[in-house]
Amino acid sequence: MKMTVKRWIADKAQTEAKRYNYFFNVEYVNGFYADIENDTVTLESVEIIKETEKAVQVAIGCGAIDGKVGTWNAWLPKSQIVA
Repeated sequence: MKMTVKRWIADKAQTEAKRYNYFFNVEYVNGFYADIENDTVTLESVEIIKETEKAVQVAIGCGAIDGKVGTWNAWLPKSQIVA
């Protein structure tokens, strides 16, 4: 499943994951990881773990870049999820 989110929330989650050497699988648009016009990022291999009224806990797939296959769990606000 793919999930498109605002770029700032994806960057925030990636910054935290990067400290543990996890790099998200993202869909590239015209050679860039983000859709510049809409300021969004499409995360690949996303599984929904838990959902509340205001946020969604997801497992984001990692490992396409560095080979360290796994998932990173993060809470994403529903207001920042585009599709």
